[in-house]
Amino acid sequence: MTTGVWYAKCEKRNDTRTPGERHILNIQFERIDLSNPLEVGHVICMDEEIFPEDSLDDPDYWKIPALHAYWIIADKRFVGMVAVELDRAPGDRFSDDTIEDSGTIYIISIGVREAWRGGGIGNTAKKWTYTEAPFVKGMKRIVTTVRVGNAESFALNEAHEFEAVRAIPDFYPDGEDAQLFVRSIRA
Repeated sequence: MTTGVWYAKCEKRNDTRTPGERHILNIQFERIDLSNPLEVGHVICMDEEIFPEDSLDDPDYWKIPALHAYWIIADKRFVGMVAVELDRAPGDRFSDDTIEDSGTIYIISIGVREAWRGGGIGNTAKKWTYTEAPFVKGMKRIVTTVRVGNAESFALNEAHEFEAVRAIPDFYPDGEDAQLFVRSIRA
């Protein structure tokens, strides 16, 4: 599948549900080539759409070597993305963290476009990050941070047996705290 024409210039294509469309037949994950500036532009556009208040809009951010990003494709439509960083824990930015970096998957984001939410895509993507994704082999734990006011993400993490470890004050640019969640990866 070619992603180069999908989201050019951040224009919205026919990637929304039609009225009454509920059942999703097929969810796939496609690695994003972060060495391609056009693809990085597409990632930034998707990120801005899904997370307008927390968008990672600096193209240099997406050049981090340990960063892996994937399109979430449902029934051949681009509906979201997953971004993770390997061998990095939030402790890389917050010195009081006790989570070891080695063997850690840090979920940067799992985002689903608004029209596609509520159909289990985020649930499938969350599970994929610690069970089937190509980067899981040999990893020991998966961590993520969530806005303390995001009840849906709290519930999703708890449903996937992530443990709420502690709050991180002023984590987000607007000053909102984050909750750090951790889950062991079973071999």
